[in-house]
Amino acid sequence: MSYKFSFADNAVYSAKDVNNITKRLVTSGIEDSFVDGVAYNVSKFNEAGQLLYSSGVVPESCLTLKVIASGDEKILINPGLAFFDDGSVIEIEDGGEELSYTKGEINYVYLKNDLEASNVSYPYCGTQEPLGDYVMLAVIDENGIITDKRKYAQGKVPGYQSVTGGLLILDETVGLPIKDYHSTSGEVSFDIGANKYEYIISIGKIGHYEQRESVAIYRITDGTIVSLARKGTTDAVFNGEKMYLYYDKVHKIITAVPSISDGVLTLNIDVRDNRDQIGKPGDTLYIDVKLIFI
Repeated sequence: MSYKFSFADNAVYSAKDVNNITKRLVTSGIEDSFVDGVAYNVSKFNEAGQLLYSSGVVPESCLTLKVIASGDEKILINPGLAFFDDGSVIEIEDGGEELSYTKGEINYVYLKNDLEASNVSYPYCGTQEPLGDYVMLAVIDENGIITDKRKYAQGKVPGYQSVTGGLLILDETVGLPIKDYHSTSGEVSFDIGANKYEYIISIGKIGHYEQRESVAIYRITDGTIVSLARKGTTDAVFNGEKMYLYYDKVHKIITAVPSISDGVLTLNIDVRDNRDQIGKPGDTLYIDVKLIFI
């Protein structure tokens, strides 16, 4: 079994399980930790969670609890955590949970809270529509096509917030130290928090008449990049390895390679100008970065 749930009656839990409640909601700092060997009323833990968050998927990344095909008439629920309406928790552990579905029929994939009736919670994939307390993940149609149906948990108290579920637009000016008269490079980082975004779109700003429009799409799940810059009225320049941030005819070209780790977006930026000087070594080059997250 590659999943676990909490808190069920007449089950044994360690202090680590209890402290995980706090860990999911706040950062490190001074706190009153639960310790082993001290009696606590386990039945109240779910009620505490119910006051702090709504039901749904906890958004660690765009792959959290995402349902994908894993073989003939099989699906895989990716690792992740979900909250139920009553405040209880279910976690799909590393490696995910593989389930079979019925071919030729509509199948529902969800996490079911059955603590009240059977004292367990579990992932389900089958033709039975969900009832009661559940977290919906996906629907599989008669042709085996998977439609994502995840909804994301929201905090009920100030501070437990994220950008999940909202459009994020990043419009910043960043500075890079100039290394050479005609080129430079460097990294800049942005905290984008817990999110479910699947794509980042870069839009090149238009300035004087020689600056060309550019647009790039970065698919977060597999790192695919499609980047285009307009060289003339009809010509376009394609780049499948880097995102165009700026394209000035054939002279100044600014590209970036993105990566995301622990809610931080890093852009490895490269600047080159084949003809003109970008500045004096040791000075700072300022670059406009406009990104849309969807």
